[in-house]
Amino acid sequence: MARWKRLPWDAALWGVVAAVLAAHLYLALTPANSLLNWFHYDDAFYYFKTAQNIALGHGVTFDGTGATNGFHPLWMAVCVPIFALSRWFGLLVPLRVLVVVVGVLMAATAWVMGRTGARVFGRPVGLLLAAGWALWPPLYMTTVAGGMESSLNALSLAWLWMAWAAVWPQPDDARAVGRLGWAAAFAMLSRLDNALIVAGLGLWLLGRWWWEVKTPVKRVVRLAWRFGAPGLFGVGAFLLWSRLVVGVWMPISSLVKHWWGSLDGTVYGRMALRFRLEHAAARLLASPAAFWQRYRLWLLAALVGGVAALAAGWLLWRFARRASLPEAWAAPFRRGVVLPWALLAGGHWLYMKVLSGMLPLRDWYWLPEEMAVALAGAALLAAVGRALGQRWPALRRAAFPVAAVGAVGLAAAFSGWLGRAFPLHNAHLHPYLAQARWVEVHTPPDAVIAAPGAGALAYFTPDRRVINMDGLISTPAYLRAWQAGKQREYLLRLGVHYIFAGFWIKWARPYTDLNPYLVTEAIFRYDGDTFGLFRLK
Repeated sequence: MARWKRLPWDAALWGVVAAVLAAHLYLALTPANSLLNWFHYDDAFYYFKTAQNIALGHGVTFDGTGATNGFHPLWMAVCVPIFALSRWFGLLVPLRVLVVVVGVLMAATAWVMGRTGARVFGRPVGLLLAAGWALWPPLYMTTVAGGMESSLNALSLAWLWMAWAAVWPQPDDARAVGRLGWAAAFAMLSRLDNALIVAGLGLWLLGRWWWEVKTPVKRVVRLAWRFGAPGLFGVGAFLLWSRLVVGVWMPISSLVKHWWGSLDGTVYGRMALRFRLEHAAARLLASPAAFWQRYRLWLLAALVGGVAALAAGWLLWRFARRASLPEAWAAPFRRGVVLPWALLAGGHWLYMKVLSGMLPLRDWYWLPEEMAVALAGAALLAAVGRALGQRWPALRRAAFPVAAVGAVGLAAAFSGWLGRAFPLHNAHLHPYLAQARWVEVHTPPDAVIAAPGAGALAYFTPDRRVINMDGLISTPAYLRAWQAGKQREYLLRLGVHYIFAGFWIKWARPYTDLNPYLVTEAIFRYDGDTFGLFRLK
Protein backbone atom coordinates (compact mmCIF):
# COMPACT_ATOMS: atom_id res chain seq x y z
CA MET A 1 0.00 0.00 0.00
CA ALA A 2 2.83 2.40 0.89
CA ARG A 3 4.37 1.76 -2.50
CA TRP A 4 1.15 2.76 -4.28
CA LYS A 5 0.96 5.95 -2.19
CA ARG A 6 4.50 6.80 -3.27
CA LEU A 7 3.78 6.19 -6.96
CA PRO A 8 2.69 9.79 -7.84
CA TRP A 9 5.82 11.19 -6.19
CA ASP A 10 8.06 8.67 -7.98
CA ALA A 11 6.41 9.58 -11.27
CA ALA A 12 6.94 13.30 -10.60
CA LEU A 13 10.64 12.82 -9.77
CA TRP A 14 11.17 10.72 -12.88
CA GLY A 15 9.36 13.47 -14.78
CA VAL A 16 12.05 15.93 -13.64
CA VAL A 17 14.72 13.45 -14.76
CA ALA A 18 12.99 13.05 -18.14
CA ALA A 19 12.73 16.84 -18.56
CA VAL A 20 16.49 17.23 -18.04
CA LEU A 21 17.33 14.43 -20.45
CA ALA A 22 14.90 15.75 -23.08
CA ALA A 23 16.42 19.22 -22.79
CA HIS A 24 19.92 17.88 -23.42
CA LEU A 25 18.79 15.75 -26.34
CA TYR A 26 17.28 18.90 -27.82
CA LEU A 27 20.54 20.80 -27.22
CA ALA A 28 22.58 18.06 -28.84
CA LEU A 29 20.49 18.33 -32.03
CA THR A 30 20.60 22.12 -32.40
CA PRO A 31 22.73 23.68 -35.18
CA ALA A 32 26.36 24.39 -34.43
CA ASN A 33 25.79 28.12 -33.88
CA SER A 34 23.22 27.40 -31.15
CA LEU A 35 25.09 24.43 -29.71
CA LEU A 36 28.23 26.51 -29.17
CA ASN A 37 26.22 29.10 -27.21
CA TRP A 38 25.97 26.41 -24.53
CA PHE A 39 29.78 26.16 -24.32
CA HIS A 40 29.98 29.70 -23.02
CA TYR A 41 33.35 29.33 -21.25
CA ASP A 42 36.47 28.98 -23.38
CA ASP A 43 38.04 27.15 -20.40
CA ALA A 44 36.02 24.04 -21.29
CA PHE A 45 37.99 23.65 -24.51
CA TYR A 46 41.20 23.32 -22.49
CA TYR A 47 39.79 19.95 -21.43
CA PHE A 48 38.53 19.10 -24.89
CA LYS A 49 41.79 19.81 -26.72
CA THR A 50 43.86 17.99 -24.07
CA ALA A 51 41.47 15.02 -24.09
CA GLN A 52 41.69 14.93 -27.89
CA ASN A 53 45.50 14.92 -27.72
CA ILE A 54 45.45 12.09 -25.17
CA ALA A 55 43.03 10.06 -27.29
CA LEU A 56 45.11 10.59 -30.45
CA GLY A 57 48.31 9.52 -28.72
CA HIS A 58 49.94 12.96 -28.49
CA GLY A 59 50.40 12.82 -24.72
CA VAL A 60 48.78 14.56 -21.75
CA THR A 61 49.23 18.01 -23.23
CA PHE A 62 47.18 20.91 -24.53
CA ASP A 63 49.67 22.49 -26.90
CA GLY A 64 52.57 20.07 -27.21
CA THR A 65 54.86 22.09 -24.90
CA GLY A 66 55.02 19.25 -22.34
CA ALA A 67 52.93 17.15 -20.00
CA THR A 68 50.38 19.07 -17.94
CA ASN A 69 48.26 18.35 -14.88
CA GLY A 70 46.13 21.51 -15.00
CA PHE A 71 42.81 19.67 -14.82
CA HIS A 72 40.55 17.74 -12.46
CA PRO A 73 41.25 14.06 -13.16
CA LEU A 74 37.79 12.50 -13.18
CA TRP A 75 36.36 14.98 -15.68
CA MET A 76 39.37 14.48 -17.96
CA ALA A 77 38.75 10.72 -17.76
CA VAL A 78 35.16 11.35 -18.92
CA CYS A 79 36.29 13.61 -21.78
CA VAL A 80 39.00 11.38 -23.28
CA PRO A 81 36.75 8.67 -24.81
CA ILE A 82 34.27 11.30 -25.99
CA PHE A 83 36.89 13.35 -27.85
CA ALA A 84 38.45 10.24 -29.31
CA LEU A 85 35.39 10.40 -31.60
CA SER A 86 36.93 13.43 -33.34
CA ARG A 87 39.25 11.03 -35.18
CA TRP A 88 36.30 9.66 -37.19
CA PHE A 89 33.39 12.11 -36.83
CA GLY A 90 34.92 15.60 -36.86
CA LEU A 91 34.91 18.30 -34.20
CA LEU A 92 31.19 18.84 -33.57
CA VAL A 93 30.03 15.28 -32.86
CA PRO A 94 32.09 14.99 -29.62
CA LEU A 95 30.55 18.26 -28.42
CA ARG A 96 27.05 16.89 -29.06
CA VAL A 97 27.88 13.66 -27.23
CA LEU A 98 29.28 15.65 -24.31
CA VAL A 99 26.02 17.61 -24.02
CA VAL A 100 24.14 14.31 -23.69
CA VAL A 101 26.61 13.02 -21.07
CA VAL A 102 26.21 16.23 -19.07
CA GLY A 103 22.44 15.75 -19.31
CA VAL A 104 22.78 12.29 -17.78
CA LEU A 105 24.93 13.74 -14.97
CA MET A 106 22.42 16.53 -14.32
CA ALA A 107 19.51 14.07 -14.33
CA ALA A 108 21.38 11.80 -11.89
CA THR A 109 22.05 14.80 -9.62
CA ALA A 110 18.36 15.73 -9.64
CA TRP A 111 17.43 12.14 -8.81
CA VAL A 112 19.91 11.89 -5.91
CA MET A 113 18.85 15.25 -4.46
CA GLY A 114 15.17 14.39 -4.87
CA ARG A 115 15.45 10.97 -3.20
CA THR A 116 17.62 12.19 -0.37
CA GLY A 117 15.54 15.34 0.02
CA ALA A 118 12.39 13.22 0.29
CA ARG A 119 13.97 11.15 3.06
CA VAL A 120 15.20 14.06 5.18
CA PHE A 121 12.76 16.89 4.30
CA GLY A 122 9.66 15.07 3.03
CA ARG A 123 8.53 14.19 -0.49
CA PRO A 124 7.07 17.55 -1.58
CA VAL A 125 10.21 19.43 -0.60
CA GLY A 126 12.41 16.73 -2.11
CA LEU A 127 10.60 17.14 -5.44
CA LEU A 128 11.04 20.93 -5.38
CA LEU A 129 14.69 20.56 -4.42
CA ALA A 130 15.33 18.29 -7.42
CA ALA A 131 13.38 20.46 -9.86
CA GLY A 132 14.85 23.72 -8.59
CA TRP A 133 18.42 22.47 -8.80
CA ALA A 134 18.10 21.06 -12.32
CA LEU A 135 15.58 23.37 -13.99
CA TRP A 136 16.14 26.89 -12.68
CA PRO A 137 18.13 28.55 -15.51
CA PRO A 138 20.66 30.63 -13.45
CA LEU A 139 21.56 27.66 -11.26
CA TYR A 140 21.49 25.31 -14.23
CA MET A 141 24.00 27.43 -16.17
CA THR A 142 26.32 27.59 -13.16
CA THR A 143 26.09 23.84 -12.67
CA VAL A 144 26.75 22.80 -16.25
CA ALA A 145 29.19 25.75 -16.80
CA GLY A 146 29.34 25.08 -20.51
CA GLY A 147 31.13 21.75 -20.39
CA MET A 148 33.38 22.28 -17.38
CA GLU A 149 33.81 19.71 -14.59
CA SER A 150 30.98 21.35 -12.62
CA SER A 151 28.22 18.95 -13.71
CA LEU A 152 30.26 16.00 -12.44
CA ASN A 153 31.15 18.01 -9.34
CA ALA A 154 27.46 18.65 -8.63
CA LEU A 155 26.72 14.93 -8.82
CA SER A 156 29.65 14.13 -6.54
CA LEU A 157 28.53 16.71 -3.97
CA ALA A 158 24.96 15.40 -4.08
CA TRP A 159 26.28 11.87 -3.51
CA LEU A 160 28.47 13.13 -0.67
CA TRP A 161 25.47 14.83 0.95
CA MET A 162 23.35 11.67 0.55
CA ALA A 163 26.05 9.50 2.13
CA TRP A 164 26.63 11.99 4.95
CA ALA A 165 22.91 12.23 5.74
CA ALA A 166 22.84 8.41 5.95
CA VAL A 167 25.77 8.37 8.39
CA TRP A 168 24.51 11.18 10.59
CA PRO A 169 22.00 9.21 12.74
CA GLN A 170 24.57 6.45 13.46
CA PRO A 171 28.10 7.77 12.86
CA ASP A 172 29.86 4.51 13.79
CA ASP A 173 28.04 2.34 11.21
CA ALA A 174 31.05 0.86 9.40
CA ARG A 175 29.26 0.17 6.10
CA ALA A 176 27.73 3.63 5.94
CA VAL A 177 31.11 5.21 6.75
CA GLY A 178 32.70 3.16 3.97
CA ARG A 179 30.12 4.40 1.46
CA LEU A 180 30.78 7.93 2.67
CA GLY A 181 34.51 7.40 2.07
CA TRP A 182 33.92 6.41 -1.55
CA ALA A 183 31.63 9.41 -2.03
CA ALA A 184 34.35 11.64 -0.56
CA ALA A 185 36.97 10.21 -2.94
CA PHE A 186 34.65 10.75 -5.91
CA ALA A 187 34.07 14.35 -4.80
CA MET A 188 37.80 15.12 -4.54
CA LEU A 189 38.64 13.54 -7.89
CA SER A 190 35.77 15.48 -9.48
CA ARG A 191 37.15 18.75 -8.15
CA LEU A 192 40.32 18.75 -6.07
CA ASP A 193 39.42 21.68 -3.80
CA ASN A 194 36.55 19.56 -2.46
CA ALA A 195 39.32 18.17 -0.26
CA LEU A 196 38.56 21.14 2.02
CA ILE A 197 34.98 19.89 2.47
CA VAL A 198 36.12 16.29 2.93
CA ALA A 199 38.79 17.20 5.48
CA GLY A 200 36.27 19.14 7.56
CA LEU A 201 33.80 16.28 7.29
CA GLY A 202 36.46 13.85 8.52
CA LEU A 203 37.26 16.03 11.54
CA TRP A 204 33.54 16.28 12.31
CA LEU A 205 33.24 12.49 12.22
CA LEU A 206 36.28 12.04 14.45
CA GLY A 207 34.73 14.37 16.98
CA ARG A 208 31.47 12.44 16.99
CA TRP A 209 33.22 9.08 17.29
CA TRP A 210 35.43 10.27 20.12
CA TRP A 211 33.18 12.47 22.26
CA GLU A 212 29.58 11.58 21.37
CA VAL A 213 29.61 7.83 20.67
CA LYS A 214 32.65 7.09 22.92
CA THR A 215 34.00 4.70 20.28
CA PRO A 216 37.06 2.62 21.32
CA VAL A 217 40.36 3.78 19.83
CA LYS A 218 40.86 0.67 17.67
CA ARG A 219 37.42 1.04 16.15
CA VAL A 220 38.03 4.76 15.54
CA VAL A 221 41.17 3.82 13.58
CA ARG A 222 39.25 1.26 11.51
CA LEU A 223 36.42 3.70 10.82
CA ALA A 224 38.89 6.42 9.88
CA TRP A 225 40.60 4.02 7.47
CA ARG A 226 37.26 3.11 5.86
CA PHE A 227 36.50 6.78 5.39
CA GLY A 228 39.91 7.99 4.27
CA ALA A 229 41.46 5.15 2.27
CA PRO A 230 39.58 5.64 -1.06
CA GLY A 231 40.45 9.32 -1.21
CA LEU A 232 44.00 8.78 0.03
CA PHE A 233 44.79 6.31 -2.74
CA GLY A 234 42.76 8.07 -5.46
CA VAL A 235 43.98 11.62 -4.95
CA GLY A 236 47.42 10.40 -3.87
CA ALA A 237 47.84 8.53 -7.16
CA PHE A 238 47.03 11.68 -9.15
CA LEU A 239 49.43 13.83 -7.11
CA LEU A 240 52.20 11.24 -7.41
CA TRP A 241 51.68 11.02 -11.17
CA SER A 242 51.84 14.82 -11.31
CA ARG A 243 55.16 14.88 -9.49
CA LEU A 244 56.74 12.11 -11.54
CA VAL A 245 55.48 13.12 -14.99
CA VAL A 246 54.84 16.87 -14.81
CA GLY A 247 57.36 17.81 -12.14
CA VAL A 248 55.09 19.43 -9.54
CA TRP A 249 52.78 17.98 -6.91
CA MET A 250 49.94 20.47 -7.26
CA PRO A 251 48.02 21.14 -10.49
CA ILE A 252 49.84 23.76 -12.55
CA SER A 253 46.56 25.67 -12.91
CA SER A 254 46.48 26.27 -9.13
CA LEU A 255 50.08 27.46 -9.11
CA VAL A 256 49.48 29.82 -12.03
CA LYS A 257 46.28 31.20 -10.49
CA HIS A 258 48.16 31.83 -7.24
CA TRP A 259 50.80 33.76 -9.18
CA TRP A 260 48.14 35.70 -11.10
CA GLY A 261 46.55 36.62 -7.77
CA SER A 262 49.79 38.26 -6.61
CA LEU A 263 49.85 40.62 -9.62
CA ASP A 264 48.11 43.96 -9.91
CA GLY A 265 46.77 45.41 -13.16
CA THR A 266 45.72 42.11 -14.74
CA VAL A 267 42.63 41.48 -16.87
CA TYR A 268 41.04 40.10 -13.69
CA GLY A 269 41.30 43.45 -11.89
CA ARG A 270 42.89 43.89 -8.48
CA MET A 271 45.13 41.27 -6.94
CA ALA A 272 43.66 38.53 -4.73
CA LEU A 273 42.38 39.49 -1.29
CA ARG A 274 45.08 37.52 0.50
CA PHE A 275 47.83 39.59 -1.09
CA ARG A 276 45.96 42.83 -0.49
CA LEU A 277 45.70 41.94 3.19
CA GLU A 278 49.40 41.09 3.29
CA HIS A 279 50.28 44.45 1.73
CA ALA A 280 47.98 46.27 4.14
CA ALA A 281 49.68 44.52 7.08
CA ALA A 282 53.09 45.53 5.74
CA ARG A 283 51.95 49.17 5.49
CA LEU A 284 50.64 49.01 9.06
CA LEU A 285 53.96 47.79 10.37
CA ALA A 286 55.85 50.40 8.35
CA SER A 287 53.71 53.39 9.36
CA PRO A 288 50.70 52.94 11.70
CA ALA A 289 49.72 56.63 11.39
CA ALA A 290 49.64 56.57 7.59
CA PHE A 291 47.76 53.27 7.67
CA TRP A 292 45.13 54.80 9.98
CA GLN A 293 44.69 57.83 7.71
CA ARG A 294 44.21 55.63 4.64
CA TYR A 295 41.94 52.96 6.09
CA ARG A 296 40.20 54.66 9.03
CA LEU A 297 36.69 54.45 7.55
CA TRP A 298 37.12 50.75 6.73
CA LEU A 299 38.54 50.06 10.19
CA LEU A 300 35.68 51.85 11.96
CA ALA A 301 33.11 49.99 9.83
CA ALA A 302 34.81 46.66 10.59
CA LEU A 303 34.83 47.49 14.32
CA VAL A 304 31.13 48.39 14.38
CA GLY A 305 30.23 45.34 12.28
CA GLY A 306 32.30 43.04 14.47
CA VAL A 307 30.69 44.30 17.67
CA ALA A 308 27.22 43.97 16.14
CA ALA A 309 27.97 40.40 14.99
CA LEU A 310 29.25 39.42 18.43
CA ALA A 311 26.16 40.93 20.09
CA ALA A 312 23.81 39.13 17.69
CA GLY A 313 25.63 35.85 18.26
CA TRP A 314 25.41 36.24 22.03
CA LEU A 315 21.68 37.00 21.86
CA LEU A 316 21.04 33.97 19.62
CA TRP A 317 23.03 31.75 21.99
CA ARG A 318 21.02 32.97 25.00
CA PHE A 319 17.78 32.43 23.10
CA ALA A 320 18.79 28.92 22.08
CA ARG A 321 19.63 28.00 25.69
CA ARG A 322 16.37 29.31 27.13
CA ALA A 323 13.95 28.17 24.45
CA SER A 324 14.93 25.14 22.39
CA LEU A 325 13.42 25.06 18.92
CA PRO A 326 10.33 22.86 18.48
CA GLU A 327 11.02 19.48 16.92
CA ALA A 328 8.98 20.42 13.85
CA TRP A 329 11.49 23.18 13.12
CA ALA A 330 14.70 21.51 14.22
CA ALA A 331 14.27 18.04 12.65
CA PRO A 332 14.68 18.98 8.95
CA PHE A 333 17.88 20.93 9.66
CA ARG A 334 19.29 18.08 11.75
CA ARG A 335 18.36 15.23 9.40
CA GLY A 336 19.63 17.15 6.39
CA VAL A 337 22.97 17.90 8.14
CA VAL A 338 22.32 21.47 6.98
CA LEU A 339 24.37 23.27 9.65
CA PRO A 340 27.51 21.10 9.24
CA TRP A 341 27.33 21.40 5.45
CA ALA A 342 26.86 25.18 5.67
CA LEU A 343 29.84 25.54 8.03
CA LEU A 344 32.11 23.47 5.79
CA ALA A 345 30.94 25.35 2.69
CA GLY A 346 31.71 28.57 4.54
CA GLY A 347 35.21 27.29 5.26
CA HIS A 348 35.61 26.41 1.58
CA TRP A 349 34.55 29.94 0.61
CA LEU A 350 36.90 31.51 3.15
CA TYR A 351 39.89 29.55 1.88
CA MET A 352 39.19 30.02 -1.83
CA LYS A 353 38.16 33.67 -1.65
CA VAL A 354 40.49 35.00 1.05
CA LEU A 355 43.32 32.64 1.97
CA SER A 356 44.31 30.88 -1.26
CA GLY A 357 45.43 34.01 -3.11
CA MET A 358 44.13 32.60 -6.41
CA LEU A 359 42.68 34.49 -9.37
CA PRO A 360 40.47 34.17 -11.31
CA LEU A 361 37.66 32.62 -9.27
CA ARG A 362 34.86 31.42 -11.53
CA ASP A 363 31.12 31.03 -10.83
CA TRP A 364 31.23 27.24 -10.88
CA TYR A 365 33.75 27.12 -8.01
CA TRP A 366 30.97 27.84 -5.53
CA LEU A 367 28.77 24.76 -5.94
CA PRO A 368 29.29 23.68 -2.26
CA GLU A 369 28.04 27.11 -1.18
CA GLU A 370 25.11 27.02 -3.59
CA MET A 371 24.18 23.57 -2.34
CA ALA A 372 24.33 24.84 1.25
CA VAL A 373 21.86 27.60 0.37
CA ALA A 374 19.59 25.10 -1.42
CA LEU A 375 19.62 22.71 1.56
CA ALA A 376 18.97 25.50 4.04
CA GLY A 377 16.05 26.69 1.94
CA ALA A 378 14.67 23.16 1.67
CA ALA A 379 14.98 22.62 5.44
CA LEU A 380 13.23 25.92 6.14
CA LEU A 381 10.43 25.07 3.70
CA ALA A 382 10.04 21.64 5.33
CA ALA A 383 9.91 23.17 8.80
CA VAL A 384 7.29 25.75 7.80
CA GLY A 385 5.27 23.09 5.99
CA ARG A 386 5.34 20.77 8.99
CA ALA A 387 4.32 23.52 11.41
CA LEU A 388 1.44 24.65 9.19
CA GLY A 389 0.40 21.06 8.52
CA GLN A 390 0.07 20.37 12.24
CA ARG A 391 -2.29 23.32 12.59
CA TRP A 392 -4.23 22.85 9.33
CA PRO A 393 -4.16 19.17 8.20
CA ALA A 394 -5.69 20.09 4.83
CA LEU A 395 -2.50 21.93 3.97
CA ARG A 396 -0.53 18.75 4.56
CA ARG A 397 -2.66 16.92 2.01
CA ALA A 398 -2.24 19.75 -0.49
CA ALA A 399 1.58 19.84 -0.16
CA PHE A 400 2.38 17.31 -2.86
CA PRO A 401 -0.05 18.68 -5.49
CA VAL A 402 1.36 22.18 -4.91
CA ALA A 403 4.94 20.86 -5.23
CA ALA A 404 4.02 18.97 -8.42
CA VAL A 405 2.49 22.10 -9.94
CA GLY A 406 5.64 24.04 -8.96
CA ALA A 407 7.85 21.42 -10.62
CA VAL A 408 5.73 21.50 -13.80
CA GLY A 409 5.93 25.31 -13.81
CA LEU A 410 9.71 25.18 -13.50
CA ALA A 411 9.94 22.66 -16.32
CA ALA A 412 7.72 24.81 -18.58
CA ALA A 413 9.72 27.97 -17.85
CA PHE A 414 12.98 26.09 -18.40
CA SER A 415 11.74 24.74 -21.73
CA GLY A 416 10.78 28.23 -22.92
CA TRP A 417 14.14 29.68 -21.85
CA LEU A 418 15.98 26.83 -23.58
CA GLY A 419 14.19 27.47 -26.88
CA ARG A 420 15.00 31.19 -26.75
CA ALA A 421 18.66 30.78 -25.71
CA PHE A 422 19.42 27.89 -28.09
CA PRO A 423 17.07 28.16 -31.09
CA LEU A 424 16.62 25.41 -33.64
CA HIS A 425 17.33 27.87 -36.45
CA ASN A 426 20.40 30.04 -36.02
CA ALA A 427 22.29 31.28 -39.06
CA HIS A 428 24.55 33.65 -37.11
CA LEU A 429 28.09 32.26 -37.18
CA HIS A 430 29.30 31.62 -33.63
CA PRO A 431 32.36 33.66 -32.52
CA TYR A 432 34.37 30.49 -31.88
CA LEU A 433 33.95 29.47 -35.53
CA ALA A 434 34.34 33.00 -36.85
CA GLN A 435 37.65 33.42 -35.01
CA ALA A 436 38.97 30.07 -36.23
CA ARG A 437 38.07 30.76 -39.87
CA TRP A 438 39.56 34.25 -39.74
CA VAL A 439 42.82 32.98 -38.23
CA GLU A 440 43.04 30.28 -40.88
CA VAL A 441 42.70 32.93 -43.60
CA HIS A 442 45.33 35.23 -42.08
CA THR A 443 47.98 32.66 -41.11
CA PRO A 444 49.72 29.92 -43.08
CA PRO A 445 49.13 26.22 -42.31
CA ASP A 446 51.32 24.86 -39.50
CA ALA A 447 51.78 28.37 -38.05
CA VAL A 448 52.55 28.52 -34.33
CA ILE A 449 50.11 30.94 -32.69
CA ALA A 450 50.11 31.98 -29.04
CA ALA A 451 46.87 33.15 -27.44
CA PRO A 452 45.42 33.79 -23.99
CA GLY A 453 42.08 32.03 -23.68
CA ALA A 454 43.28 29.63 -26.33
CA GLY A 455 40.87 26.73 -25.81
CA ALA A 456 38.32 27.13 -28.60
CA LEU A 457 40.87 28.53 -31.04
CA ALA A 458 43.11 25.50 -30.55
CA TYR A 459 40.19 23.09 -30.87
CA PHE A 460 38.74 24.60 -34.05
CA THR A 461 42.07 25.21 -35.88
CA PRO A 462 43.60 21.71 -35.86
CA ASP A 463 46.10 22.50 -38.63
CA ARG A 464 47.71 25.27 -36.53
CA ARG A 465 49.61 24.84 -33.31
CA VAL A 466 48.07 27.11 -30.66
CA ILE A 467 50.18 27.82 -27.56
CA ASN A 468 48.39 28.51 -24.29
CA MET A 469 49.55 31.95 -23.03
CA ASP A 470 47.68 32.10 -19.73
CA GLY A 471 49.35 28.91 -18.52
CA LEU A 472 46.32 27.34 -16.83
CA ILE A 473 46.91 24.05 -18.61
CA SER A 474 50.60 24.47 -19.36
CA THR A 475 53.83 23.31 -17.70
CA PRO A 476 56.17 24.33 -14.86
CA ALA A 477 58.56 25.67 -17.52
CA TYR A 478 55.90 28.22 -18.50
CA LEU A 479 55.48 29.39 -14.91
CA ARG A 480 59.22 29.69 -14.26
CA ALA A 481 59.80 31.68 -17.47
CA TRP A 482 56.92 34.10 -16.97
CA GLN A 483 57.67 34.66 -13.29
CA ALA A 484 61.22 35.56 -14.32
CA GLY A 485 59.94 38.08 -16.90
CA LYS A 486 61.17 35.99 -19.85
CA GLN A 487 57.89 35.84 -21.71
CA ARG A 488 59.37 36.74 -25.10
CA GLU A 489 62.23 34.27 -24.80
CA TYR A 490 59.81 31.52 -23.79
CA LEU A 491 57.51 32.12 -26.77
CA LEU A 492 60.36 32.43 -29.27
CA ARG A 493 61.85 29.19 -27.98
CA LEU A 494 58.56 27.49 -28.84
CA GLY A 495 58.68 28.91 -32.36
CA VAL A 496 55.74 31.30 -31.96
CA HIS A 497 55.09 33.35 -35.11
CA TYR A 498 51.88 35.13 -34.14
CA ILE A 499 49.91 36.19 -31.07
CA PHE A 500 46.11 36.38 -31.31
CA ALA A 501 44.63 38.41 -28.45
CA GLY A 502 42.56 41.40 -27.45
CA PHE A 503 44.35 44.74 -27.43
CA TRP A 504 44.29 44.65 -23.63
CA ILE A 505 47.41 42.51 -23.99
CA LYS A 506 49.32 45.80 -24.34
CA TRP A 507 48.42 47.01 -20.82
CA ALA A 508 47.47 43.95 -18.75
CA ARG A 509 50.10 42.17 -16.72
CA PRO A 510 51.96 39.87 -17.21
CA TYR A 511 51.74 40.50 -20.96
CA THR A 512 52.93 44.13 -20.94
CA ASP A 513 56.60 43.13 -21.31
CA LEU A 514 55.73 41.83 -24.78
CA ASN A 515 54.39 45.18 -25.98
CA PRO A 516 57.65 46.47 -27.58
CA TYR A 517 57.90 43.27 -29.62
CA LEU A 518 54.34 43.17 -31.02
CA VAL A 519 53.62 44.26 -34.59
CA THR A 520 49.94 44.42 -35.58
CA GLU A 521 49.35 42.31 -38.69
CA ALA A 522 45.54 42.39 -38.88
CA ILE A 523 42.48 43.22 -36.78
CA PHE A 524 39.53 40.89 -36.21
CA ARG A 525 36.18 42.51 -35.37
CA TYR A 526 33.06 40.46 -34.71
CA ASP A 527 29.97 40.85 -32.51
CA GLY A 528 31.45 43.90 -30.81
CA ASP A 529 34.73 42.19 -29.92
CA THR A 530 38.08 43.31 -31.32
CA PHE A 531 41.19 41.13 -31.47
CA GLY A 532 44.58 41.73 -32.96
CA LEU A 533 46.80 39.32 -34.84
CA PHE A 534 50.29 40.37 -33.81
CA ARG A 535 53.62 39.21 -35.15
CA LEU A 536 56.18 38.58 -32.42
CA LYS A 537 59.53 40.04 -33.37
